[in-house]
Amino acid sequence: MPAASKRSLVIEDDEDTEPTPSKRACPGGYAKGAVMKVKVHNFMVYRDAEVVPGSRLNLILGPNGTGKSTLVCALCLGLAGDTKLLGRADTMSDFVLQGEAEGWIEITLSRDDNGRPITFRRQIRTRDNHSDWKIDGRAAKKDDVVKAVKGLHVQLDNLCQFLPQDKVSEFARLNPEQLLAKTQQAIGDSSLYDLHQELIAARKDLKEAEASKKVLDDQLGNAQNANQALERDVKRFEQREKLLKEVDLGENKILWSKVQQTQDEMVEQRQKLEDGKARLKEKKKEFDAAQAPRKAKQAEVERARKQTSAAQGQSKAQDDVCHKLSKALEDAEGELAAKWTELEGLQHREDQRLKEIDNARKRVNECQARLDRVTEEVQQYNGLSPEELQQLGRERTEKEVLIRGLEGEVDDIRREGDAAGRERTRLSARLARLRDMRMARLRWLDSKNRGMQNFCEWLAQNQNRFRQHVYGPVLTEMSVADPQHQRFVEGQLGYSVLSRFVTQNQGDQQLLQQEMERKNLRVAVTNWPGNAQQVLSHPKGDASKYASYGVTHTLDEVIEAPNIIKHVLNDGHNISTAYVGSRNCDHKRLLKEQTLVTNLWTPTDHYTVFGSAYNADARGETVNGVNNNPNGPLGIGGGASEEAEVRELEQQIASIDQTMLEQEAKVRQKQSDVRAAEAESEALRKRITKAQEERRELTKRKGKVQTDLDKLKRALEAKERSKSFLDEEPKIRQAIAGKNVNAARDVAKLVKAMQELQDLITKHVLADLQQRELMWQKFSMDDAIKGQEQALIELQSAMEMLHALVEQTRNALKDARAAAEDKTGKMNDELKAAFADLPTSIPQLEEWIAQKKQAADEIVCSNPGVMAEYTKRKKQIADLEAQGGSVQDKVDLHRSVIAERRARWAPELVRITAAINENFSANFCDIACAGEVGLGIQGQEDAGPLDFDDPGLEYDKMAIHIRVKFRDNEPMQLLTPLRQSGGERALTTMLYLIAIQGVTVCPFRVVDEINQGMDQIYERQVFKLLSIAAGRPGTPQCFMLTPKLLNNLPFSPEVKVLSIFNGPHLQKVERPFSKAQLLGTRARPVQAAA
Repeated sequence: MPAASKRSLVIEDDEDTEPTPSKRACPGGYAKGAVMKVKVHNFMVYRDAEVVPGSRLNLILGPNGTGKSTLVCALCLGLAGDTKLLGRADTMSDFVLQGEAEGWIEITLSRDDNGRPITFRRQIRTRDNHSDWKIDGRAAKKDDVVKAVKGLHVQLDNLCQFLPQDKVSEFARLNPEQLLAKTQQAIGDSSLYDLHQELIAARKDLKEAEASKKVLDDQLGNAQNANQALERDVKRFEQREKLLKEVDLGENKILWSKVQQTQDEMVEQRQKLEDGKARLKEKKKEFDAAQAPRKAKQAEVERARKQTSAAQGQSKAQDDVCHKLSKALEDAEGELAAKWTELEGLQHREDQRLKEIDNARKRVNECQARLDRVTEEVQQYNGLSPEELQQLGRERTEKEVLIRGLEGEVDDIRREGDAAGRERTRLSARLARLRDMRMARLRWLDSKNRGMQNFCEWLAQNQNRFRQHVYGPVLTEMSVADPQHQRFVEGQLGYSVLSRFVTQNQGDQQLLQQEMERKNLRVAVTNWPGNAQQVLSHPKGDASKYASYGVTHTLDEVIEAPNIIKHVLNDGHNISTAYVGSRNCDHKRLLKEQTLVTNLWTPTDHYTVFGSAYNADARGETVNGVNNNPNGPLGIGGGASEEAEVRELEQQIASIDQTMLEQEAKVRQKQSDVRAAEAESEALRKRITKAQEERRELTKRKGKVQTDLDKLKRALEAKERSKSFLDEEPKIRQAIAGKNVNAARDVAKLVKAMQELQDLITKHVLADLQQRELMWQKFSMDDAIKGQEQALIELQSAMEMLHALVEQTRNALKDARAAAEDKTGKMNDELKAAFADLPTSIPQLEEWIAQKKQAADEIVCSNPGVMAEYTKRKKQIADLEAQGGSVQDKVDLHRSVIAERRARWAPELVRITAAINENFSANFCDIACAGEVGLGIQGQEDAGPLDFDDPGLEYDKMAIHIRVKFRDNEPMQLLTPLRQSGGERALTTMLYLIAIQGVTVCPFRVVDEINQGMDQIYERQVFKLLSIAAGRPGTPQCFMLTPKLLNNLPFSPEVKVLSIFNGPHLQKVERPFSKAQLLGTRARPVQAAA
């Protein structure tokens, strides 16, 4: 609200009257945690305010909008409560007075029974939505405040203690389980509630443990039964296993017998190897003695081989020289032959040259003849003359100009048609959008009232059944161009009126309602029989009257709709007296100076001015923020103006279609003229083209022949200028003579080289013969020692084989020992003792093993894995028994915990419930009704009394059941949100809150406007009970906020009345305020000073 409209407020007692109830000392003074003082600065509707409540019942009185709930918000937020508890704004900055940068709340609570106070202060900054805290003037954290408030047993989140205006309906919606929880929390230190939660948790753990124990017991029984069935097979398996172990022992002895046998073989082979080594040594000595002469002869052979190789190399080098000389001589002979061939071909080439010159002369003459013939044809051509061609060209140009003109006219017509087509497309798109917009609004209405869209289609098809035009739904008949104005209209009208239909006579109204009932559609139908064309008047003045304040329209002026629709809207929602202000509207001055203006919309706020029921000169004001949601129904689709536009668009499209048909006929006529002119132009073109092509062809032929003649002449001249081939003959003969001289010189070199080659070959042959002789001598010596070498090789081979056999036997012994040790381990006395009773030889062992295997095979075991299964299950049984014992310990522990907690919780809960029931029943008796409160199980309302010793008691479903009876002819009924009326639920809520006052230790209780749903009788009785409860010892401090009270109510000394006077016109009230008028003849004096 604007800061200027809020006043500083201090509430205190009259100094010249008798003491008020709040000044009288109450037993015990302020209880621990009670509110002693509340101060606010720049908070919600107050610039500054200070409230000093009494220690018992405090009545906060004031008209709506004056700031009663500000006290509730200050208590909640000043004691670190969450904004969600209030059901108002979400952020703290929204609670600061509009236009101010910061504000603060200061709450003083009693710390103990002696009234020693503790003060909490909360500083709120709007720029960062942050709060600073202080406790008794010292800086603190929010957690410190929460801890201190909790220590005083203040529970702002408990609706049984703190019930703000916007949470009253929420309290009525508490189910019995939630009511029990809230009641336990409100009793004091929440120990009873904590015990209940521990019982719920323990009961849940017990159920889980019992379920686990049952599963384990079932698994254990199944495992034990399964093992009993396997015992016979296990015995047979054990007998067979014994035989197989004997077989295994025999096989082990065979392995060790093979080890011993292999070891004996290896000792024998080693002795043979030593004997062979001695013989081999003697043979090597004999062989080495015979090798010396053979090595000397081998050296002589090597020297002879080197001499032979050297002679062979010299011969080969000389042979290469001879080969090169021979090749050069062959090449010279070839070049000489080529020169002789060239000399012989000179005459032939000369004859050929002369022949080509003669042929060229003939081709020149022939081409000259063709040129003469073509020149004659050109001269004799009798086609169109150049002047005739020019005349035909001018005629064709005139035709082309005519064609271009006709085509231009066609293009102009088509451009007009295209423009019309584009305009038609634009209009069609606009028409489609408008129809879609109407359908969008109908779909929105159909989402709110199922069947609305189908009904509107029926109405469009059956308008002829009605005497006069039926309007509606209203949403489709109206439109608001400005989105901001749309929000104003939606706020003024609400959504329910948008689905209404409007008729102009009662018969149409009845027919429409009958059809709606038949289609099961529940929508309002308004009949307005007045003049449908009459324009709305503005009884409080036109908008122009208030233009100087920033008023731009009345609300009906921003709505486009038929006049009858505006009349219907005005009858129900006063749109002609609601004004629209601009962003710069001076609403303060307007509402202050122009008292006729009581309804004003601005871009940010909606201002409503109302009068007082107690003082005709007093005026109050409420300010609500404008909902700027852009997705409101008036933002969907179109309304009446769009309907008119649809009809106009349909007419424009039909006119365009007719124009386009006429233009198309003109185009077809012009195109026909163009085709005729094009045909004539084409005929002239063909005639001109034909004549031009004939003349071009003759000219082309003459030019081609002339070109060919020039080429032939140039070729003839080139051949005639070429030299004779016979001029080359002397040069060729001189070259032949030079090559003959060179060839004779090469022949002489070749002869000399061949002689040198012959000498070298002779030398090579002699050396080779000497080498062969020495090799024969060596071969004779090799044959002499060949027998010794062969014997030595055979002996070495035998030794290698024997050595390999020893190594093989060693590996076999190693493998046999490894195989035996892998299976039995190293040989030891125990193993030797076991082998002693078995047969000694391997064949006897194999026969003994076969007998044992046969005996084992005769024992049939249908389940090969029986032993593994039996053993595995025995381990599983042991594990299950251990797990079962552990789970049973948990079950016993949970049961003991439940018994201990129940012993502490159940008697106290029963005692408190009985006390609440006694107070609740007495309260209902005082108002001539009946009511009771009892414990029960949710969903089992008709069951008998609770058995707390029942081990299966569901603690999480325990609830407080409230049963009431307001009329003599009805039974006691369970209190539910659907069964009783709103006033009955409000009365029951208030009586329940009074009933729990005697059993709770909460420091204070807040109830905001709970009496608004009650009739006078119930309200008077509730106030009487409140007054009585306020005088009982131990009753917590109570705040009851209401905009009104009945006359002649009884006020006890424990009741303190705090009246709030607040508003922009307070200073203009000339007639003194009448306390008696407000509070009745028994009212005690109070004063509210601005």
